[in-house]
Amino acid sequence: MIAPISAQDATPPAPPPSAQGAAGASSGTAGSPAHNEDRNEKPVYRVGKDVTPPGLIYGPDPAYPATARRAGFQATVVVWLVVSPEGLPEHVKIQQGAGMGLDEAALDTVQTWRFRPSTLNGEPVPVMINVEVNFRLAGLEPDAPLHAPREARGPAPQFPGVDIATYPLVIHIDGENGVVANGGLGYEIVAEATLEDSAGERSFTMTCTGPKNHCLHLANGNYPARWKTENRELEVMGKDQSGTSWKQTQYSLKPDSASSQRTP
Repeated sequence: MIAPISAQDATPPAPPPSAQGAAGASSGTAGSPAHNEDRNEKPVYRVGKDVTPPGLIYGPDPAYPATARRAGFQATVVVWLVVSPEGLPEHVKIQQGAGMGLDEAALDTVQTWRFRPSTLNGEPVPVMINVEVNFRLAGLEPDAPLHAPREARGPAPQFPGVDIATYPLVIHIDGENGVVANGGLGYEIVAEATLEDSAGERSFTMTCTGPKNHCLHLANGNYPARWKTENRELEVMGKDQSGTSWKQTQYSLKPDSASSQRTP
């Protein structure tokens, strides 16, 4: 498991579509301070120009969650944080999650890391960065989940390359768990989801049981979807690990799990 630092594209995580309000900090530009709502706090910078990148000096690997290990689940979690002038991680949040306990393991570990702080004109300054925490199991090929594209974040998700007339629904995945099934030949995945349509939104549990090439994991985020069987089976589209291709997977709604929250 490694954790490369990605300092240039460190936009703070956006709330899910149903959340109200804007993110706490603006995008800003490299080498300039990002906006901070609390005027009593120092500005937070982005790496670039005269702002040097932080350096990781202590970064232990996270513990591998038992559920993910049993399922042979491998993924990358992207974490957003601010590195303080003292080299401490602050305001640690998930930028791109994977579910199955990996997000929590990544957060717990990143909070223990220590950095050589960034500097501006020789003085330590706080900077926002992204780090990737890779969960890999020895002897297994990477089996990364499908993930939502960057454009799908925020209250108005977009899905470039997908025909929204064919996939008119927006589904939000907010955590999943899975176990090995069929003697290690497949997965049984259980995911918590919220579906938005013209009538409002509803939350439910959905499942997939079958061979690995049929049951694909979904990282937390927003996805385009359509009904295969009304109120019973969903076909969901997600980006592959490279971020260049869309793939589809199918899930079934767990009976009696739906709860509605309809708009008036």
